[in-house]
Amino acid sequence: MLCGVDLAEGVMIRAYLAGDAKRVLVQEVQAREAAEFAWCFDKMSGYSLVDEKTGEVLGVFSYQVELNQGKREAWCYALFSKNSGRKMLEAVRFLQKEIGIKMKDLGIDSVLMTVKKGFVPGVRLALALGFKANGVCPAFYEGIDYQIFERSKI
Repeated sequence: MLCGVDLAEGVMIRAYLAGDAKRVLVQEVQAREAAEFAWCFDKMSGYSLVDEKTGEVLGVFSYQVELNQGKREAWCYALFSKNSGRKMLEAVRFLQKEIGIKMKDLGIDSVLMTVKKGFVPGVRLALALGFKANGVCPAFYEGIDYQIFERSKI
């Protein structure tokens, strides 16, 4: 279990604790979805980005592994605070490596992530984590299209 990794002055990433997702002050465009699905993070393995000085949860990142037509895939989920700013860069650096490590350790062939179409910060996050655009889920949530991003084994 991850006890806590200091990423930069005053910021650490630690194992996700129940309820962390509900503590993230998400951007307005994510508010409804975050409120409805925050509980799901409590059922998965994951990480939390925390401001050590204030205790504010600046972001959460979780994943769930499943078997799909003989392939081991993981779906990942992320919420980042509208207050995370440059502190999020440290989490991205950590997660870029951690995703690769987990893929190898768990025998995962690919990791998938959906992002609300037009949500630029989500697209930037997916690309920064090494994902590539891989299609669209039409009317995925509340009639809104979502982009699918995938990161495969190299």
